Amino acid sequence: MKTLLINNYDSYTYNLFQLIAEANGEEPVVIRNDATGGIPDLAEFDNEPYQLQGRVGDRLV
Repeated sequence: MKTLLINNYDSYTYNLFQLIAEANGEEPVVIRNDATGGIPDLAEFDNEPYQLQGRVGDRLV
């Protein structure tokens, strides 16, 4: 599964990188949030866009 990860210049990005790589069996593609080259063609990624809306109890939704 090809995954795009946006780097916001914090250490949490690399924690996510390691978890995604372990879960998917391949490393995600990482771009910086201010990349001048823009974002890659999203059609080449397997993931559907998903945005967290908030919390319900102790769950993110």
